[in-house]
Amino acid sequence: MQKIIIITGALATGKSTFSALLSDKLLVPSINKDNIKEILSDNFGFSSREENLKLSHATYEIMKYFMQRLMMESKDFILEANFHDKEIKELEQIIEKNNYKSLFLVLSGDIDILYSRFNKRSLNRHSCHLSGPTTYDSFKEYIQKNNKINYSLSNIIYINADTFKYQEDENLLRKIEDFIYNN
Repeated sequence: MQKIIIITGALATGKSTFSALLSDKLLVPSINKDNIKEILSDNFGFSSREENLKLSHATYEIMKYFMQRLMMESKDFILEANFHDKEIKELEQIIEKNNYKSLFLVLSGDIDILYSRFNKRSLNRHSCHLSGPTTYDSFKEYIQKNNKINYSLSNIIYINADTFKYQEDENLLRKIEDFIYNN
């Protein structure tokens, strides 16, 4: 049975960095939302939050397309983004329909730590990532909503991303390798 790793969760938890690390370590491709959205933004631009949300929606549709193409070719791969509840439900249906085995890595952390990290990284982020939450309260609301997602598939690892030590956690990496190579 082929496998997919879904890396998702809160903003500023290191999802993109972790997916790149795992992609290199496991020698499987990784589809990352930020990379696709930046390309779309550079080519089409946006001038409002609504237009930026349209770019996000298009990015998700592109990710689904490549996900289904890789599944048609029976490839193992990683899919990474801060997926929302509706998207998770749809991804779970696609996974089941294609008879893939999945591992969800759900990253979260202390809101104050994540908010601080979110603000620091915004100085060097692509402009398409800067139209989201702008105040502490809106950031907190966004994170809390994300934390309420129900995952119906059972293979889930919740990861505390208050620090980035999880990216080097031998126990965690062994579980992920075991999922790819031994199940």
